[in-house]
Order: sequence, then C-alpha cells, then structure tokens
Amino acid sequence: RDVYYIESLLDLQNLKQLNISADSKLQKYKFPKYVPVPMSGMNSLNAEIGEDSNQESRSESIFDAISRKDILVHHPYESFQSSTLRFLEEASRDPKVLAIKATVYRTSNNSPVIDALLRAAERNKQVAVLMELKARFDEARNVTYAQELEAAGCSVAYGLIGLKTHCKVMLVVRKEKDAESG
Repeated sequence: RDVYYIESLLDLQNLKQLNISADSKLQKYKFPKYVPVPMSGMNSLNAEIGEDSNQESRSESIFDAISRKDILVHHPYESFQSSTLRFLEEASRDPKVLAIKATVYRTSNNSPVIDALLRAAERNKQVAVLMELKARFDEARNVTYAQELEAAGCSVAYGLIGLKTHCKVMLVVRKEKDAESG
C-alpha cells in the first residue's frame, strides 16, 4: 500500500473526484444518498414541498403555521429548503415583515440565503447580518457577500478577532395582529 505524508490539512472535497462505479468493490463503503424530509408541522405543505424553494403553489404561509404553534426543525434530518430557506424567502417577500437579522457562517456559491437577504433589503426591510469571516475555505466568499450586502444597504457586523462565531441564528420581526384582539 502507498502512504502519502502531507504537511497541510487534507481537503476532503477532493474525495468527490473518486469515481466509484456501481459494480465496484468499494461501493459497499459509500453511504446511501440521504434525502431530507419536508419540515413537519405544515399541514397542507408537506405534500407540496420539494427541494424547489421557489414553488409558488403553496397553500399555507409558514407564518400561518407558526402562528398556530411553534415549529422546531432539525437539520439535516429536515430539509433546509422546506424550512429555514422557505422561512427566509417568505420573510423577504412578506409586506408585514419589518426586519431580518441573521448570522452567516458558511455560504455556498450563488447562495439562496444571501439572495433572500438582498431581496429583503431591496424591499426596504431592515437587514442586519453578523458575517463570520473565519470560515475555513469560505473566507473570500464571505467577504464578497458581506460587501454585496453592505452595498445593498444591509448592516453588516463581522466576527471578533480571536473568537469564532459558529452558529446559525435568524430573527424575523413581523407586524402581527394584536394578540388581545385575536
């Protein structure tokens, strides 16, 4: 067997380049593809929501579901697209939403989270973001996104030197009916 010693960290993204065919002896070592379940607690939505977060045929607002009861989601078990991303996208469009505040730690290319935050800012919602710049392999992308958010009028704060913000939090401020009047 060959053993290779390297001085740097191993970039596990390179393992994706291995082409393990279905008839390979290595196939038994691959995990089966995991498909997250739709977010629970959404009566009429579970049958309709796929991974297409822009689907407009949804019959119930996520805010209506939240007004009935609290909803707790667990990632990666429940779909990010049908829960967190959907919540953010609806908030960015909802005229009753006044503000969106979020932490951003890891981002992807063409991030739908960043897109939704930018759309919210375009719709004159107050958008505040804590952007962690010390996100391994994502630093340059996070700096670029932070600059785009600032240019769109968002308030952007950065992680503190010596501390790493490794959390995902979002707060949506929405004008609701008075709870006393129903």
